[in-house]
Amino acid sequence: MLENRSDSEAMKYMPYLSGLAKQYSRSLEAYSPSHGSFLAYLELTTGAAPKDGLADNGNCNGDGCSNPYTKDNLVRDLTKQGKTWRGYFQSMPYAGYMGYQSGEYVRRHNAFPSLSDVANSYEQQQNMVPWTSNFARDLAANDVANYTWLVPDLTHDGHDPQGDTKTALHNADVYLSQQLPALLKSKYFQPGGDGVLLVTFDESDLGGDNACSKNEKQGCGGHIFFAMMGPGVSRQYQSSTHMMQNNMLRGTCDLLGILACPGDGGSGSGLSEFFSGVTVTIASPYDYFPDAGPYTNLKATAASGNGAISACAVYVDGVLYKKYGGSSWLQCWVPTPLGLHKIGVNAWDQKGAVGVSEVHVTRTY
Repeated sequence: MLENRSDSEAMKYMPYLSGLAKQYSRSLEAYSPSHGSFLAYLELTTGAAPKDGLADNGNCNGDGCSNPYTKDNLVRDLTKQGKTWRGYFQSMPYAGYMGYQSGEYVRRHNAFPSLSDVANSYEQQQNMVPWTSNFARDLAANDVANYTWLVPDLTHDGHDPQGDTKTALHNADVYLSQQLPALLKSKYFQPGGDGVLLVTFDESDLGGDNACSKNEKQGCGGHIFFAMMGPGVSRQYQSSTHMMQNNMLRGTCDLLGILACPGDGGSGSGLSEFFSGVTVTIASPYDYFPDAGPYTNLKATAASGNGAISACAVYVDGVLYKKYGGSSWLQCWVPTPLGLHKIGVNAWDQKGAVGVSEVHVTRTY
């Protein structure tokens, strides 16, 4: 997540980042719904739709929330599914820091402390860690969370020096060129990996860009950079589809298998057009789920950048259990005898491309 610059400025002054965008996929028509830094971070984690610099009925503004945000959010949803999350923040003084500012780290660029699920849990707070001393170590140890935030500090997020766009974006670009190559070379981003990297800005220039779309020039947070990278992401693809940050949240939910995406993420159209093939995400059960009953509740979603999903199939230990036609999501009770079993979901799109996902469950009695 970067700060306060327009799409055209990012493409002009950030050769490393713009090169990745041209190599993989980028949006030509991405817009922030409102000005105010914190509001974008909150929108992308909770779907709290901002308007006129406020969100959550005025409880939250561009600097944070007066009281913890208590509604549904990605931390809550991931915890329910047994999946992991972690945020890496440059210049954060120590893991779990809940303070307002420390040097070049500012809390307004971190939504997690304002979520009640984090504010009220010391354990959850420990998922917020300093970037510099932790990310490279976790990546080398293959200890990367299912959902990960990467946030540079004020010197490296494109924001400062505020009056010098070229220098600010140069500093940000150099920092990303030092940090991202190791991630993109990791097993998650090699052929067959399931890594997806989203890069965007919270808002555009506060003083001059208030556009909501190509035609609506006033009322929102402006035209922002948005790009996606990963082994399943289309190469050299440019989207002309109008999108807002709720579409980004919806796409994140789809990738994480969160069927009931929080807030206005539920009304977003997602990011399936950026993928070159079919992606299948099993929302439940999570992998190596200790199941106690004779049937396991399976929930899954499928998406394709080639068109609509034409069919899905469920397999138990490699044997077809049930097939569904023309559905992008499914829910069914799958028989699980005693012992360890592999549940797989295959999905096909209209062009014949196939996506596969598998989890393991153990019935103990």
